[in-house]
Amino acid sequence: MQRKSSDRRKRRRSSSEQLFRTWVELRDLRDGSTRQLQLRVETSVHLRSLAGGPQQPDQQLLILEDGAHTIKASQSDDLFAQLRERYPDGLYERYLHQERDVAAEQSRSAALDSLVEIYAIAGFDEYLKNQVPRAP
Repeated sequence: MQRKSSDRRKRRRSSSEQLFRTWVELRDLRDGSTRQLQLRVETSVHLRSLAGGPQQPDQQLLILEDGAHTIKASQSDDLFAQLRERYPDGLYERYLHQERDVAAEQSRSAALDSLVEIYAIAGFDEYLKNQVPRAP
């Protein structure tokens, strides 16, 4: 049985713990059809070498896939400009949508809890190994 405090904690996640699903809705003005293109963000994290080189900043890349065509941009303004070029104003309407993904938040939380449990068990096992009395 879970504790009440963990249930309350899950309900009031800070904004940094909230996950969102984001997509672009394209409406073709010629026939009224609509499509949804999922927008995802990939973050490249620089791992310093053992030699202790300088830490490079993380880099984020916005990726929007439309079938075989992929739009990539480092900033939202660049992504929107590419969308306007590919889907011109006179022929298409473009809408950016975002909604909170509570299921993804719960899945992430459960995965992190499992990871903490694995580390705790491994740390406790290591502690017990070091506490075994040694023969003189």
